[in-house]
Amino acid sequence: MVKIGGAPSEDRWNKLSREELKTLSLEIILERRKIISDMDAKFELLTNESAIHEWHNLVSYFERKIKVLRECFPPYSAEIYISRKDFHYRDILRQFKEFNKRMSYKELYLQLKTESSALEGFISERASLKRKHEECEKHLAEIRKKNEGDRSFLDESKITVTNLTGTIVSEKKAMQREISEMKRNQANAIQRLSELKETLKQKQAMLEETIEQRQKQTEDLKKEVEENSRLKGILNTRKAK
Repeated sequence: MVKIGGAPSEDRWNKLSREELKTLSLEIILERRKIISDMDAKFELLTNESAIHEWHNLVSYFERKIKVLRECFPPYSAEIYISRKDFHYRDILRQFKEFNKRMSYKELYLQLKTESSALEGFISERASLKRKHEECEKHLAEIRKKNEGDRSFLDESKITVTNLTGTIVSEKKAMQREISEMKRNQANAIQRLSELKETLKQKQAMLEETIEQRQKQTEDLKKEVEENSRLKGILNTRKAK
């Protein structure tokens, strides 16, 4: 299975091409299905008479498989990551980090407001500088447009990050539930195996007791037959006389 070198890393995922992302995501899904099928097949081979260490080894095996599978996932949900058109999440996260390196939106807004007030005062006081005023007005419009775009992008990025965080938490909880269910099933199987062994022990004791009783009955019956034969011989002897 394709891996990105150990634990999930956003940097490593961002270096992958779109086709590599598609291929890796598909392989993750196939590996997950393979683990589930393998789990079903191995459970079919185990019975209540299987040794405890066989159940323990099976659980440990699947825990290792699940750990390897989890290391292949990106820092956010692979299922959602590949379902979005054109894989925008990588660029959104990267641009969001770059945006955070600049001044905050509030500081930018106050700065633009100050520049706007200064430019408007300058324009009203110096009508003779019309050309410069038009250039400044154009620059101001561009700054305002960029400011609005940054604000919209920030809002969308916050929603995206929130959704991704929720998905990660949900998947982690689901994985924990699956592991807990597996451990619970193992405990139930061990308990059931212990009960069956105890029942078998009791039945074996009863069988041994029954065998002893039957052996005794056989011996008594044999003695009775021998006694009858002896008495019959005596009776025949007397009749002959």
